Amino acid sequence: MRILILILCFAFSFPADIIAQDSPADSIQKPPEQNESRKFEALFFDGITQKAIENYDKAIPVFKKCLNLKPEEGIVYVELAKSYAALENYQSAEENFLSALERLPSDRQKSIKINLYQLYKAQQNPVEALEIAQQLSEDPHYQLEIVKIYQLLNRYDQALQQLDQLQKNHPYYTAYKKYRYEIFSESNQLEKAIKYYRARKDQNPEISWNYCKLMEFLVKAKKNQKAISVADQLDAQQPEDALAWRCLSGFYINFNQKDKATFYTKKIVSDKFLSEKIKLQTMEQYRKFAEEHPELQSDLLKMLNDALTMEKNAASNLENARYYEGKEPGKALKFYRLALEDQPNDFKLLKKVCQLEYDAGNYKQANQIAQKALGIYPGQSIFYLVGGKSLLQLEQIEVAIDLLEEGLLYIYDQPLVKKQFKTALGNAYQAKGNEKRAKELFKEADNISK
Repeated sequence: MRILILILCFAFSFPADIIAQDSPADSIQKPPEQNESRKFEALFFDGITQKAIENYDKAIPVFKKCLNLKPEEGIVYVELAKSYAALENYQSAEENFLSALERLPSDRQKSIKINLYQLYKAQQNPVEALEIAQQLSEDPHYQLEIVKIYQLLNRYDQALQQLDQLQKNHPYYTAYKKYRYEIFSESNQLEKAIKYYRARKDQNPEISWNYCKLMEFLVKAKKNQKAISVADQLDAQQPEDALAWRCLSGFYINFNQKDKATFYTKKIVSDKFLSEKIKLQTMEQYRKFAEEHPELQSDLLKMLNDALTMEKNAASNLENARYYEGKEPGKALKFYRLALEDQPNDFKLLKKVCQLEYDAGNYKQANQIAQKALGIYPGQSIFYLVGGKSLLQLEQIEVAIDLLEEGLLYIYDQPLVKKQFKTALGNAYQAKGNEKRAKELFKEADNISK
């Protein structure tokens, strides 16, 4: 590609009369507008080249020359704006993005508005950012951005109304939970929060989050007996839910209920699926509680010993796995499986075992681990890739294609990973009998390495 660019640049550097000597037909005088177009194209190409190698200060005067030739060419304003933005000249960038919006058709304006929105965010200009976000509000991402801006501007009622709309249109877009809680907390709308979370708890009694937040706002409103009543409901409703344990552990510590506080703290510390960070936070809270109640010291020591034993077991299995990895792959996989049992949410272990199961031809197990990992790390392309390839080996072709195509959405600056996806998809379409699509994908995969 660099060679091609140099050749083109070299070609553009020849005077027109030298080129004409090679092609007599071109010696006929061209209309002024044609010469102008050729000059514009050469300049624009030069500007794009300078911008591509991050010579923004050199690209800007070239794009300005382009505008002297064609002042209504919207795309030049876009490139000029991006160059100014890269140099943090936000005012000039804004002026040129707005000029581009005036000149380009509506079907080409979305990307410009997205750039303009990012520009206003960089300038910390929420009012202007809000106006652009509202123009992009068909996308749930920008609906949530509107919520954030309203929250920033302390326009809490409007933020809540926007959240209601987002929840109605996209009920599975879970990010709204976090922002609703933040808005209720920041605005101190305790009664509104209590009413909302009580209704959600009654509608969805299986979701621990609603109980936890209702208890929290009841305590803030000094309605302790009602909070204890809700805690008892959660205790009965979700005895095996880790979120409920965390919620109840802290709640019972605050209410000085030693037996229940100890019971739920033990469940958290002994659970293999919870992260070390959560366990450490819970243990620190319980340690402070035990300082006030010396009779709990023995429980605290037992929990610490149990946690250390689990940690030693995990370290031992991992050490054995690494020892055998280059010598006896079968034994290495066995110990990696044991290490994963000790730390089932560990990203590196999930990735390692998933790949090793696939390499060993254990496609069913590889797919199971990939699916489990996607439930914990939904944006990690490696699990889409191994899962898709495993399903292909299991002759579940349509499901494999769906998983691989979804995984492509999570690849950004990873050309080699993208190549693997394209190759796997090519194999899947070939197995499906669609040779035309398979050849297209194989060609795309080959081009990535060039």
